Amino acid sequence: MSYATSCILVFILPTIRHLYADGSTNQKLKEKLFCTYDSIIRPVSNPNDTLKVSYGLALYKIIEMSVADETLQLLVWQRMSWKDENLMWDPNEFGQIKSINLLGQSIWFPDIVLYQSLISTEIDVKPGSIPLKVFSTGLVHMYRPLKITAGCDADVTFFPYDTQTCTLSMTSWTFDASALLLVPLNETERNLTATDMSKFSEDPAWKVDSFSAESKLEPGNHSSLAFTLVLSRRPLFFEMNLLVPTVLIAILALVTFLIPMTEGGKISYAITVFLALVVNLLIVSGYLPSTSLTTPILSYYLMACIVLVTVSLLMTNFVLSFYYPGENVKPIPKLLRPLLFKVLSRILLLGGYSYHQEDQKELEKLDQEPIDKFLINNAYPKDALMEFQLTEIRLLSEINKNVESLADHFNSAESDDQVTDEWKFLAAMIDRLMLILYAIANVGAVAIMYFGTKAQWSWMRSLNN
Repeated sequence: MSYATSCILVFILPTIRHLYADGSTNQKLKEKLFCTYDSIIRPVSNPNDTLKVSYGLALYKIIEMSVADETLQLLVWQRMSWKDENLMWDPNEFGQIKSINLLGQSIWFPDIVLYQSLISTEIDVKPGSIPLKVFSTGLVHMYRPLKITAGCDADVTFFPYDTQTCTLSMTSWTFDASALLLVPLNETERNLTATDMSKFSEDPAWKVDSFSAESKLEPGNHSSLAFTLVLSRRPLFFEMNLLVPTVLIAILALVTFLIPMTEGGKISYAITVFLALVVNLLIVSGYLPSTSLTTPILSYYLMACIVLVTVSLLMTNFVLSFYYPGENVKPIPKLLRPLLFKVLSRILLLGGYSYHQEDQKELEKLDQEPIDKFLINNAYPKDALMEFQLTEIRLLSEINKNVESLADHFNSAESDDQVTDEWKFLAAMIDRLMLILYAIANVGAVAIMYFGTKAQWSWMRSLNN
C-alpha cells in the first residue's frame, strides 16, 4: 500500500466510522421508539388525560375572495405542536440525539379539520407524507403549506366599500374537548403566534384589517379554534370603472329634458340612456352574490335611476303630446292661465307669457238686411234706380260678404295659433319642471349612495385602526 493511500484512509476511516455510528444510533432510537408504538392510540399515559394541541396559521397570500360565490381561498402555513408521551427518550443513551425527523404516517396525528371547508378533508385527517420533527421531550412540531378553500358569508350592503368577516373554525373530527384541547400557538422563544402575518403578501383587491384566533367550544363538546379574518375592499377599481360611469349615465338622462322638442331624437335618446343603465346593472350584478339577504345600496341607486329614466321617457311622450296638440285643440282653462303663465313660468325661469285673452264682451251681431234691399227700401225708390245701379249694388254686397268671410277665417286661424302656442309653452314648462325634479332626485340619490357607503367604510376603518 502506498503512502498516499495510507494518508487518505487515515482521514476517511474516522469519518465513515462516525457516520456509521450516527446511523446506527438513529436506527436503534427508532427501533426503541416504535417497538411497541401504536399510531392509532392517543399518545397519553392516562386515558383520562387531555391532550393539548397548539395550533396556528401563518397567512401568506389571499388567493381569491369571491363575493359572488361567497368563497375564500388562502395560502397559509399550518403550524401544530403537541406532546407525544410515547416518543420520549434520554439523549445520553443515544449519542446526544435530541431530535429526529419522521413522517406523519409513522406516529399519531391530530385529526384537525376546517369546518367551513368546501373541499374533501381526507388529506387533512391523515396527512401521511408530512415531515415532522420530534424532540426527546416528546414534543412534536409540524409545519406545512396549506391551501384553504372555505365558505364565507358576504355582506354587500355597502359595496364597493364593503367589509367582509370570514371565520375559519379548526376542530378535531373525532375527539371531544375532554380528549383533545385546541389552544392558540404561542412560542415566545421562537417568536411564533397563532396568527402570523410577518410573511404576508399584500393583495391588490383586499386589505387585511385584522387576523385573530380565539378558543371556542363547538356543539357536541368539541374544542375549536376560530380564526377571524376581517377584509376590507380596496374601492378604487370600482370607483373608476363602475361608480363614475353609473353616475355619468344618470347625469346624461338630464340631457333628455334639454333636447329641443322640435328635434326628432328626443325619444330615441331617452331609450338609449335607459338601455345603458340596464346594461350597467347587469355588470354590477356579476360582482354580487345571488342572494336576497343583502342588497347593495348601489343596486338601489341603479334601480332608482332606471325608474327616473322610465318616468322621464313617459313624461317626454306626455310633453310631446302637448307640444303637438293636433287639430281642434281646446284652449287652456281660463282659471289656470294666470297661475301657469304668470306665476309658475317665472318660478321655472321661463319668463312671463302673454297668453291669448278673449274679449269679455260679446260682439253684437247686427242682423242687417242685404245692402241692395236696404238701399232700395230705404235710400232710393225702385222706380228711381237705373238697372246698372242695382247691378253695382249687388256686386258690392257680394264683395262685402267675401271680405267678411276672409276676415273671419284669418281671425279663426290666428286664434288657433295662439292656443297652440299656449300648449307649446305649457309643454316647455313641464319639460323644465321635470328637469329640475330629476336633477334634485339624482343628486339626492348620489348623496345617499356615496356618502352613506363612504361614511360606513370610514367608520369601519377607524374602528379597525
